Amino acid sequence: MNGRDSDHERILLVSPFFDPEPISTGRYNTYLARGLRERGHQVEVVCSHPFYPAWRPRPGADEVDGIPLHRGGGAVRYPNNGVLRRATLEYWFARHAGRSLRNIQHRFDRMVCVIPPSLFLATAPGRQLGMRIVGIVHDLQGIHAGKTQGRAGRLVAGLADRLDARALRRCDRVICLSHSMADYATRRLHLNDVVVRYPFVTLAEGAEDALDSLFLPGQRHVVYAGALGAKQDPEFLLQVFRELTRSHADVDCHFFSEGPSFERIRALLATGKGAPRIFTHPLVEDADTWALYRRPDVHLVPQGPGLGAGSLPSKLPNLLHAGTPVLAICDADCELATVVREAGAGAVVDSRDPGAVADGVLALMRQSREIHGRSAAWASENCSLDALLDSVLERNTGLGRQ
Repeated sequence: MNGRDSDHERILLVSPFFDPEPISTGRYNTYLARGLRERGHQVEVVCSHPFYPAWRPRPGADEVDGIPLHRGGGAVRYPNNGVLRRATLEYWFARHAGRSLRNIQHRFDRMVCVIPPSLFLATAPGRQLGMRIVGIVHDLQGIHAGKTQGRAGRLVAGLADRLDARALRRCDRVICLSHSMADYATRRLHLNDVVVRYPFVTLAEGAEDALDSLFLPGQRHVVYAGALGAKQDPEFLLQVFRELTRSHADVDCHFFSEGPSFERIRALLATGKGAPRIFTHPLVEDADTWALYRRPDVHLVPQGPGLGAGSLPSKLPNLLHAGTPVLAICDADCELATVVREAGAGAVVDSRDPGAVADGVLALMRQSREIHGRSAAWASENCSLDALLDSVLERNTGLGRQ
């Protein structure tokens, strides 16, 4: 860390996702809040009781590492339909965040909103705000919704675009997780002060043999680990795993995840409609994450066609830090592909043919595994929590990599 900032602020972080959620935005937000507190700022968080990635709320503590948490949503029941699930999250959290802001007696100097969801910021009365506002964009929902087929998809995409634009125009600064997201935000949403900060490394090194019982010796292992939703196209990943295991007896494939899509994959495999040597595992504990990232022969990082400007996987810096070969399944010209190539982290396959992706996995396995030093150095230089903290506190300006 850079040490304590000279001007200490009272900062409110607003996002439904927070500790103890083990992946994605919850992990990101927890490290962000801790980093601000370590710099000497007073931090509070408006969030949900933990529910992701299973989409089932469970009780959470009202304080983490001395950071007060204003939790809600413990009784929310999320629909199975993905669009309705996101709409439910937007609606209840907007109400909870607005009510929390009214009830907190003291004023804040700065509010950091992690988007999505964006309804709260788009609709909050100006008098509720009255502080510097920083928006951190993890997903541009209009881009993802725009890939839904039909007239309904176009309507949802248009609404999501307008909602994001209204929310982000209320920010004094917008931080995007990739240059393609920033370009979209400046050109399509007409924003001004936009800064790019890649997701940061959170992975701590540990024992590499901690999960050896899950990885049979003498086999080659392919892993997908993380959230499973529409962005990752779980059914397509399952087709890739089928291709690999049917044609190569020495290849085992593994899902590490939780949530509705993961349970559907498990159900398919349990009925024999999957393939042999495809294994499903729950998310691992923090202490075992280094082993999960280092032990496999290839990690898959999927991204749907045309979604490159909408998001960048937050686990990517951790995979780069671990140095295990990464196969990105994405558009050849998107930012995910660019990062994998620049970091020397693996390979890119621009195809929705399971056989072509399986061939890409096998080709990557044949290459040398001298990736660790190159990709870890790239992650260290370009994926910094300190750089994000400086941007949140407006200690720097302008577009650019860290």
